[in-house]
Amino acid sequence: MQQDSLSSDHAAAAALPPYAALCTAIVEEHPDSICCWAPDRTLTFANAAFARRFCRPAGALIGQDLLLLFAREARTGQAAALAAVVAALRPEAPQLTGRREQSAGDETWWAWTDRGSFDAQGALTEIVSIGRDITAQVELEEQLAHERQLQRTLFDVMPDTIYTKDLESRFVMVNQGWCANWGNVC
Repeated sequence: MQQDSLSSDHAAAAALPPYAALCTAIVEEHPDSICCWAPDRTLTFANAAFARRFCRPAGALIGQDLLLLFAREARTGQAAALAAVVAALRPEAPQLTGRREQSAGDETWWAWTDRGSFDAQGALTEIVSIGRDITAQVELEEQLAHERQLQRTLFDVMPDTIYTKDLESRFVMVNQGWCANWGNVC
């Protein structure tokens, strides 16, 4: 039965013009999660990466409420995020890009680009969403911010006079030792 499905998928792809078939292959094989969904959150398309993210075959996702793919504890936040996407997309501003936490507890972060499709009256008919897992990047940014704060703390508590200047010899940063030695209030 699965072979019949694969054969019909290949036959459908072969019936498309060459450019459309190429675009379809790119979307299907793209490493980012790509899905299409109606404003009522019904999934109308999911590529292989999106399906893998939810540990389901892509065909099994079609027709499902997007919200039900998330853990129960994450659904309230996801419902608000998806509603905000639907509310924000307009014909004059059809695209949004942003970062969203995807689940409660494990802090998975994704960068999403959402693009709306509109009918002749300007009503939103479908959203194409492309997402990339940026959890490692967010964790790195948090680590860098922590290290910068640690560096600044060490910089400030040193009794020596320490300062940094830019290329035009303007003071960019001075520590408490500099302030104490030069009589300035920092």
